[in-house]
Amino acid sequence: MSKAVVPGLKEDDEIRAIISQINAPLNIMSLPGLTNCNKLKELGVKRLSIGGALYRKVNNLLDHCAAQMYESQDTSVLFN
Repeated sequence: MSKAVVPGLKEDDEIRAIISQINAPLNIMSLPGLTNCNKLKELGVKRLSIGGALYRKVNNLLDHCAAQMYESQDTSVLFN
């Protein structure tokens, strides 16, 4: 097996238990409360996926800036 992906893992003991039972790198999905790369590395996680989180963050910023420019009729928000 080239990797193991177990959706929804969040608790340290669950992560350790899965890692001890598989013979492949564990891929974890970054979730709120599960973001510290160093901690995950200490637990034995080999890969961290961000899924669509970065896209959603950037898209929200674009929406926010566009709304501010529309409301203020000013583009200065782009340079703050």
